[in-house]
Amino acid sequence: MYNKKPLKIIFIILIAIFIGWISLCGEYLQDKYKDFTFWGLAFLLLVSIIYKLPERFSGVDFVFFLYIFLITWGLNFCEDKTAALHYYALLILPLPLLYFSMHSKDKGVILPLAWILFLCGLAIALIGMLELIFRKNIIYELWVNNYFYQRFIYGTPRIMSTQMHPTAFGSFLLGCLPFSYFLLSQVAKPYKILIGLMTIIIILGIILSFSRGNILGLTMLSIVYLVLKKKIRYVKYVIIGVLLLIIFSSTILIYKLNFIRFSVGTLSSGWWISEKEKGAIALKMLQDHPFMGVGLKHYHLIFDRYSSDSYKKIEQGIIERGNDTKEWKTADNTYFSMLAEQGLFGSLSFILFLILLFRKKIAIMKKLKFQRDKEFIAANISAIVGLSVSMNTYDLFYWITTSLLFWFLVGSLRGVKFDA
Repeated sequence: MYNKKPLKIIFIILIAIFIGWISLCGEYLQDKYKDFTFWGLAFLLLVSIIYKLPERFSGVDFVFFLYIFLITWGLNFCEDKTAALHYYALLILPLPLLYFSMHSKDKGVILPLAWILFLCGLAIALIGMLELIFRKNIIYELWVNNYFYQRFIYGTPRIMSTQMHPTAFGSFLLGCLPFSYFLLSQVAKPYKILIGLMTIIIILGIILSFSRGNILGLTMLSIVYLVLKKKIRYVKYVIIGVLLLIIFSSTILIYKLNFIRFSVGTLSSGWWISEKEKGAIALKMLQDHPFMGVGLKHYHLIFDRYSSDSYKKIEQGIIERGNDTKEWKTADNTYFSMLAEQGLFGSLSFILFLILLFRKKIAIMKKLKFQRDKEFIAANISAIVGLSVSMNTYDLFYWITTSLLFWFLVGSLRGVKFDA
């Protein structure tokens, strides 16, 4: 038997490099250096296989394979194969590598993994705080051209940090936050206050992304984490906190920064009308292409064919405000995008996969003896839930970093194999 400790160290280092890479380097660099990501993940998978041979495939894995197969088969029906293949190379090819790389995760890896996610989330939250304070981000001033920069620095202030867009930034923090909850229960008492303060910074980062979807994600992941830990009595404090945020955003904070986005008045804003129209467009596409969809990245490509007269009036208002309408030709809802682009087969296989994965891991969680193992599973599930909820208000899988984080967390959960 050879010594596996060096391989474990290499495995952890590779995970740290990957999470650091997607947290600190946003869309522009991810697109430019996509080969670096792909081959880095291939090397991670190789190390994980050498470190520990994978267990036999389960029913959950076969549904995952079905999902990937359906997306791949759908390329045959795409109108613009170049656009679809570009998306496929960026966001689909890495998925099996991520999913199966985490099979070698054991008890010696879960604490380092939690620390990596927590510290990377904290780092980009702190960068975001500095951006908001100084109304400047050196990344976009000197190195990366960010289409959204002027709008969110000088127009309607929202934190972008390293992620190029506020919603993507807040979503990334959603994937990291539950692991700070997990660490709070693992560190010694003298350090709990410090971890608690850092956790508050991450939560503030999510709030200051001023994304309604991220607030819903924050609420749901916190509730799910407490329920899985059997601390349901604390759920009321999460609900009270969200209600207070809405109340303050509707009154004393309404004209501060961008808190108006959380106010009661936004419930009747034009934003909801726009979202309803784009959802209707997705359903029209589904009606014409019910089984395999219109093709990856095609929602915005054929948007104008399905656009209604009422939405064209909304577009006219966008043009009058001096904005490019191309940005608004997305579903702003991952599930609508999936229905339109992947059809019923792809969408249902994705949802079935998540349901089976959660069901299997919750069943394992109930049989475990050690509280730490249970809480890690709770954190992992909560992170995926948070991202899944935030998907309702933007196209999460159109963003490389959040998509890679989502599937990393899915792979991490899939790799849970603790002794009961």
